[in-house]
Amino acid sequence: MVTHRIDDAIEMADRVIVLGAKARIRLEAAVPSASCIGQARDRLRHDIEAALGPDDPESISKSTGDKR
Repeated sequence: MVTHRIDDAIEMADRVIVLGAKARIRLEAAVPSASCIGQARDRLRHDIEAALGPDDPESISKSTGDKR
């Protein structure tokens, strides 16, 4: 399954893979079972959000015109 929604990935999958530029794997993680509510899933959400950051600062300035 492919999704762009973090919540969908956590709810429906048994593992999550986050791809970066050139299809490089930035994160591969097992999804805690539905009975593991709370810290484990919150930590996974945080890890996914961190992995979704830009590949490099230059890519941000090129796409937004920002002169960092």
